[in-house]
Amino acid sequence: MGEVDKRAYHITFRREDSKWQVKLAGSDKPIKIFPTKEECYAYTLALVENTERNIYVHKKNGQLQKLSNV
Repeated sequence: MGEVDKRAYHITFRREDSKWQVKLAGSDKPIKIFPTKEECYAYTLALVENTERNIYVHKKNGQLQKLSNV
């Protein structure tokens, strides 16, 4: 992979409570936590509206599922 996109959001699974979180790249602190991946993605889409930020969606195992260029 190339450089890390520090302005991107990452959607990841939290094993400790089986919830989904959205975090800004490079941050350990979640912006918000959701019970479902779909809710987390919808919230993140609203965050990036009218910006040039990307969303990286991860699978439960941590692998990258997709990149959303919004």
